[in-house]
Amino acid sequence: MAAPARVAVPPIPAEQRHAPLFEAIVKYVRSGKASFHTPGHKHGRGIYAPFRRFLGRRVFQADLTLLEEVDSLHEPRSVIREAQRLAALTFGADETFFLVNGTSVGNQTMIWAAVREGERIVIPRNVHRSVFAGLMLTGARPVYVSPPVLEDWGIYGNISPEQVLEALKTHPGCQAVMVTCPIYYGQTTDVARVVAVAHRAGAACLVDEAHGPHFGFHEAIPPSAMACGADLVAQSTHKVLGAMTQASMLHLAGARIDRARLKMGLQLLQSTSPSYVLLASLDVARLQMAVSGRRLLDRVISMSRETTRALNRIPGIRCFGPEHCGRPGAFAFDETRIMLHVDWPVSGFEVAHRLRDEFRLQPEMADSTNVLFLVGQGNTWGQLQRLVRAVRRLERDYRGLATHREPLHLPPLEPTRVVLTPREAVLGRARRVPLADAAGEVCAELLSPYPPGVPLVAPGELITKEVVGYLAGVLRAGGRINGQADMSGRSVRIVEAAPASATRDVDFDKMLAFVLHQNTPEGGA
Repeated sequence: MAAPARVAVPPIPAEQRHAPLFEAIVKYVRSGKASFHTPGHKHGRGIYAPFRRFLGRRVFQADLTLLEEVDSLHEPRSVIREAQRLAALTFGADETFFLVNGTSVGNQTMIWAAVREGERIVIPRNVHRSVFAGLMLTGARPVYVSPPVLEDWGIYGNISPEQVLEALKTHPGCQAVMVTCPIYYGQTTDVARVVAVAHRAGAACLVDEAHGPHFGFHEAIPPSAMACGADLVAQSTHKVLGAMTQASMLHLAGARIDRARLKMGLQLLQSTSPSYVLLASLDVARLQMAVSGRRLLDRVISMSRETTRALNRIPGIRCFGPEHCGRPGAFAFDETRIMLHVDWPVSGFEVAHRLRDEFRLQPEMADSTNVLFLVGQGNTWGQLQRLVRAVRRLERDYRGLATHREPLHLPPLEPTRVVLTPREAVLGRARRVPLADAAGEVCAELLSPYPPGVPLVAPGELITKEVVGYLAGVLRAGGRINGQADMSGRSVRIVEAAPASATRDVDFDKMLAFVLHQNTPEGGA
């Protein structure tokens, strides 16, 4: 693939070369003030000594609390306010909010700000589990859109603007549309068209851009959701850029979102004791991208493309790329990801296990047929060359072996299975049954094959025989099921009675009677 044409890079404003919060923390630490405030370790002096020696003393000295010198996250007046203003300029927002509880709290806050109890929101059915938590919190009524299945890759793809339009026509009066872009595997939708469709219907557009904080910093990768006109965007700065785990950002633009309600949601859902180490990492991650983002991504994209070409030459391996886009489920693709599809007599789980244990290469995740690698600014050419050599070695080991891998076919995520809202389901009375006996019941918890963590069944949905079979196959293949109280994944909570206050589209008692009839010999199923 030819290298992208060089583009003119505008000069970097001088203010973007500063990190106000980080600089304030450094100044405070160097002041040598005695601590009579939280945290209890007092600049690291009270920390278990081996732990301090392993991490170094500076991280504990920077672990501060709400002090005048370093500002307050929930009522920013000085350095945090300035750090967030610079982030808004960098990421193209009107206003940016730092998050220390990850993009999960960003997704929940977006839903809180955009919809109220009983109001409708269009949502792709393959969203992150935190979105369902937002639905449970608010009592909003989801209008699920079924994602297309990319059969030749064994994954759910991204929803299209046409599907969003159809959902809004079928359910007029929706207050918001939420999309995930990119999905975990790197495929995107046409966000600009989704935004246009939502706004024409009078709905706000929310984007879970957890895996796309680098979008918009290089012409070879998709544009950012903010640049496409979205109203609210949550980004996991820690997943791809240079921030620490749990450090994310929430970006706001336009006038469709009630700012007061948004800020109330952040105060309700975020910790009142935010980590200043995490906050400072957001400040410097912004600085790094503002000053060096395009140059860093040049190198990342080059490494990823060359590695993908080398992997594609290995028998039984193919990697997803831009050439596989322009089809339902994949409008475009983030080339900083290497999505390696395994056509060998073993599962993706086994390949990932061997890469970890034998070759000291840690993938981001694996499923029954794929292994996913995130290539970032901290990776080296040497690491990627090791990956190619390791996959070549595995191909030699598996060459000529008879296929014994059990094929797993993704069941469709059908909106027709919805009986209750997620909130109604989790507030109802529930009991536990073996997974093998759960077909035909209404689920009271999330059933998410992990990774990637997309709920195959959400609270309030009917559990089908196809879903039970797929989940059992995931367990046999070496995966696990996340979101259940039973960590083994072999039993599930089902709704026995909905809460009396539920306002349901489907009469729950009649639905249960129908399910019981279908599960008797006379009923057939």
